[in-house]
This record gives sequence, structure tokens and C-alpha cells, in this order.
Amino acid sequence: MALVLTLIFFVSLLLVIGVIYYQWKRVQNGEIEIENLSLNEKTDLEPAITLRDIGILFLYILKHLIQFIVVQGMKLYYLISRKIKDFTSHKNPKIAKAVQKLKVPPIPPQVKAFVNKTINETKQKINRVKQDLAELEETIDKRVD
Repeated sequence: MALVLTLIFFVSLLLVIGVIYYQWKRVQNGEIEIENLSLNEKTDLEPAITLRDIGILFLYILKHLIQFIVVQGMKLYYLISRKIKDFTSHKNPKIAKAVQKLKVPPIPPQVKAFVNKTINETKQKINRVKQDLAELEETIDKRVD
């Protein structure tokens, strides 16, 4: 997770540097005059893609990347478990008998409740983070206006 966040940070940093360099080149070529600018005027210095758009894009990509990793991991787990089951049942009946003796008892319903509770807590944490971000965006918008 830290590697993904570091990668997102460096890509965002490179994009910011690219936007600054592009605007600097426009100023150097005379497309924009800095003397005529004021803080209240909207100018061409505002990029077409903002940092907020880049952040939303990276979150979207990260969500699909995590979903892909989870789905592929589960797919691999089921394939391996099925191959092991086929191998032990058909080619080595002695191993199959030993595995049948070692079968794990079914999961009690308390554990399932724990998993559901954990999932619900995670959803609540995500909602709290969304609310905090919305409040932060509102305060930033108020400061900018």
C-alpha cells in the first residue's frame, strides 16, 4: 500500500511540475503578460486539469487496481485449492484419507458476525473520511472565493 501511495505521490508531483513548466513556457513566449494579472481575474494560468481532478482519477484507478488484485488472488486461491484436491483425491488416496481426518470444523456463526461487524466498521470509517474531505473542500472553496 505504501508503494502505491508513493507512486501516486511521485506521479502527481511530476504532473504538477509539468503544469508549472508549461505555464512558465507560455510566459516566456509572451502568450501571457504577468503585469496585467490581478488576484481577482480569471486567467489562462489556470490549467484545464486541476489537482483535484488528478486526485479523483488516481483514486478511481487505485480502486480498480485493488479490486483486480483481490479478484485475481481469490481466483488463484480457488484454482490452487482445486488442483490440490484433485491431486490428493485421484493420485494419492492415502493423502486424501489423511486430509479427511484433518478436516477443520465449520466456522461458528460468531466469526461470521465478526467479519460482518468489521466490514460495517470499515464502511463507517470510509463514510467519515468522505465527510471530512467534503468539509475540507468546503472550507477551501470558501477561502478561495
